[in-house]
Amino acid sequence: HPNIVPYQTFQAADGWIIVAVGNDGQFRKFVADGGKPELADDPRFATNPQRVANRDVLVPILAEMVRPRTRAQWIRDLEAAGVPCGPINTLDDVFEDDQVKARGLRVDLPHPSAGEVKLVGSPIKMSA
Repeated sequence: HPNIVPYQTFQAADGWIIVAVGNDGQFRKFVADGGKPELADDPRFATNPQRVANRDVLVPILAEMVRPRTRAQWIRDLEAAGVPCGPINTLDDVFEDDQVKARGLRVDLPHPSAGEVKLVGSPIKMSA
């Protein structure tokens, strides 16, 4: 979102996450969790309008803050802190997800020349 900072993807140590900081309190929690609590008190970043105006300075700082930790570490810690976030999944990630497996959303079908093909199954599941 162009009027909220940060509301974007960041590269973690093993892939990408999205962070959707919706207010100043969430920003404070995000940077505190990342070991940079002083950013929340910096007058350039203390409020969302200031973060938007200083996006070009702030985003590279946040990118460096996020990069060393894994997606799972960030998601675990930010969810616990109440900061909206999520992983950016590859197709392999999607098909390895426990909920996707439990719902049978991956279907392996034979193909005459390609061998076995992985497809997305129907999300509609009937009891009978």
